[in-house]
Amino acid sequence: MLTLAIEILGAGVVVGMILAVIALVAPSKPPARILASLHGLLVIVGYGVLIDALITEPPRGAMTGTQAFGMVGAVLLGAAILLGIGSIVLHVRRQHMPGIAIGIHASVAIAGYVMLFVYWLAG
Repeated sequence: MLTLAIEILGAGVVVGMILAVIALVAPSKPPARILASLHGLLVIVGYGVLIDALITEPPRGAMTGTQAFGMVGAVLLGAAILLGIGSIVLHVRRQHMPGIAIGIHASVAIAGYVMLFVYWLAG
């Protein structure tokens, strides 16, 4: 299950990178709704699979000292999801997400994904 979560979240990261490039190249034009929806769907599904994997699978990384990386990655990804929900709220209000908010969202998400990836490798 953890491998599936890594794959789904990885696909969400790739779509998120595409969205970030679009937002930075053409800040006045919102990205395609289908891309934003795909990004959100992948991340929410991947996060659900991740939480299930963290609850049901045995802990990893005890030999390498990375046993907390899974939980830390999940918390960081949860924070990134909350920032993404803020983006949706702004979109509904017909406002654009500021570049700094996009940067914070992306940084937190990437940090969480890297922590999760290292946790997966430690298994």
